[in-house]
Amino acid sequence: MKKVAVVLTQNVKGLGFVGDQIEVKPGYARNFLIPRGLAVEQELANKFKKLAEKLNKEREEALAKARQLANMLSGLTLTFERKVQEKGQIFGSIGAQDIIKALSEKMITIPEYAVKLSSPIKTVGKHSVSIKLHTDVTTQINVQVIEEGKKDLPKKPLKKQEGQESSKAKQAGGKKISKVASKEKTSKKRGTESKAEEANSGNTKNSGMKSGTNKIADSKTGGKTSKS
Repeated sequence: MKKVAVVLTQNVKGLGFVGDQIEVKPGYARNFLIPRGLAVEQELANKFKKLAEKLNKEREEALAKARQLANMLSGLTLTFERKVQEKGQIFGSIGAQDIIKALSEKMITIPEYAVKLSSPIKTVGKHSVSIKLHTDVTTQINVQVIEEGKKDLPKKPLKKQEGQESSKAKQAGGKKISKVASKEKTSKKRGTESKAEEANSGNTKNSGMKSGTNKIADSKTGGKTSKS
């Protein structure tokens, strides 16, 4: 009698181990092994094998995509503005759907079940939220909740910038004062030089006048001597 090929799904004493391909009588396979879940027909086993390979490939691709998305999300901060009550409590709450929507605005799509929130967020401040993208892939994002209208207030670094501008203005003012002082010094120097030139000119004139006077006196004296 022609035997049939089966693949064992469990260890069977005297036949083999799980995954072994064996040949048995049709009646033994049909009436004992297959009904008890100890084996499946070879043809069916091949279909399962192909299906298993396909599913394994899809799983690996899904895992790679999950890891890539996890890298994009890791450390990401989502900021929400809400009206605030006393003691930092916000009106309403922030849940998984709010986070999904905020991520979609950044062109990031994840399923809602991936957001792991034990309870909705109801207070201002920074909150860490787990995102489970795959059985083996989990990452963390930050949810920052601030009071409505506070987002547009100027930040502290602007003061530093103002201080720098003030310092630049002082330096510019100092340069102007230095230039004015330099001009005054130059003006005084020129005035002094001008006075010195006038003094020299006056001395030269006086010297010329004295010389002329002396010549006249000598002329008169000469005339008197001639007459006598």
